[in-house]
Amino acid sequence: MKKFFVSFAAIFSIFLLTSTEPHAEQKNAWHFPLEIKAGISSTFGEFRGDRVHTGVDLRTNMQTGYKVYAIDDGTIVRLSVKKRGFGKAVYIKHPNGLMSMYGNLDRFEEKTLGLETLVQQYQKRRRTKYPGDLYLEKPVRRGQLIGYSGETGYGLPHLHFEVRQGGATPIDPFKHGFE
Repeated sequence: MKKFFVSFAAIFSIFLLTSTEPHAEQKNAWHFPLEIKAGISSTFGEFRGDRVHTGVDLRTNMQTGYKVYAIDDGTIVRLSVKKRGFGKAVYIKHPNGLMSMYGNLDRFEEKTLGLETLVQQYQKRRRTKYPGDLYLEKPVRRGQLIGYSGETGYGLPHLHFEVRQGGATPIDPFKHGFE
């Protein structure tokens, strides 16, 4: 019986060491993207008629204007201003090869990053309210304010949050550090 328990303890220890579950320090590695701990209104991979939902929609209590934060250090590489789709969106490239996207924003951060001014200049130059994509390189830190939740693009007030591998392939954020 003693041999059984020793064998069981050894096998269990090996299982714990080789588990694919993220370590505790990795599990909470991302800063939550909203200032409120909101529920989820849509999950990754839901079917939407002719397409699949490529992100997670976070509830904002039917309100706009909640602070939106960068989940990790990185570089803002794109701002998007479109009438449909994600409306106003921020795209951040992270050193680990992932890209995070924050869509349906009310407005971009202005005080420290000057994003609203950049967009306004671009709108003026392009002579349109919806100029599309603006490419840039602005470093951001984990937890830094990047914008405010809204309802631009499509739907009621919420934050559309996405994580992409290599900037193109959407991945389930719950399997990569999001809680």
